[in-house]
Amino acid sequence: MKNILSIACAIFCLFSLESQAQSSVGLSYFGESIINPGMKATYEYSLWSKRKSKPRWLFNRNDKLGTKVKTQETFVTGNLGFYNVANSHSAILLISEFGYRRTKHRKGSFLETSLGLGYQQRIYNIDTYQLGIGTEPDKLEAAGQAQFLTTLSFGFGRNLGYRRNIPLSWFVKPTLMLAMPQAHTAVPSAALEIGLRYFIK
Repeated sequence: MKNILSIACAIFCLFSLESQAQSSVGLSYFGESIINPGMKATYEYSLWSKRKSKPRWLFNRNDKLGTKVKTQETFVTGNLGFYNVANSHSAILLISEFGYRRTKHRKGSFLETSLGLGYQQRIYNIDTYQLGIGTEPDKLEAAGQAQFLTTLSFGFGRNLGYRRNIPLSWFVKPTLMLAMPQAHTAVPSAALEIGLRYFIK
């Protein structure tokens, strides 16, 4: 637990160095293997952005819809979350991601991808034992395992600030996760994240 708090403080201090940069906070449902419920809180910090415009040439669509405008950006995030697997374990996640997003201005729709590195603490919610000195195994209290975690995510959604001037966006974010060590190997799993982001001015 002390390791989780130390890493969380370090990430918060890093993102607080430049308070004038564009940033957002998010809250989402985080379903490990889709069905194992959890939640995740996110702080996002924009590193770089570039706006590009291009005329529409097919069937005079430029006169009807206007110039095609897109924004490309890179960002980093700090994430704190948890999930629960019934009759197995609960897990606390602390992840930092680096990502890329492309947003179309006309409707605010976007596509994004990100790569994450972090820490996962598994806490077993079933009886756990280890071999003791005698013939009977010893029961472990609050048994768990610390794991290194990598993630690869692909997301889509819509930024409501472009058409409705609302500082919110919704997103759907499928994620591949790889946790190690677990039984002396690395175990892949998938997760589905659905949530909202609020943009801080």
